Amino acid sequence: MVYLGPLGSGQTAKLINNSVFTAQLSLAVAAFAFATGLGIDQTALDAVLAHGSSSRRAATMVAASVMDLTGIRAGAPLLRMDAGLVLDVAHQHGATEPALLLEAAIRALARLEQ
Repeated sequence: MVYLGPLGSGQTAKLINNSVFTAQLSLAVAAFAFATGLGIDQTALDAVLAHGSSSRRAATMVAASVMDLTGIRAGAPLLRMDAGLVLDVAHQHGATEPALLLEAAIRALARLEQ
């Protein structure tokens, strides 16, 4: 059991959890659609995502930092470069740009670079 705060905090945490899950569903659908357009096997991509940084590592890092994103900011230039490389890959393969993934990445980078 986890104590979250006053009465109603558990329900609010459930709503937040479900919202994060729903957002992740949207990103997963976009990621797999992009991968399919590039000819990447979905089962293999699932294995990569399950063991890679896209798992739940971001939430764990933010929680551990107590919203002090200073340490995470150091990685922003590499993350921005990778977002640009995703566009390059899409263009090179004639695939549809993964707009939702890139929009989410750009928003996260904007937050990190404040």
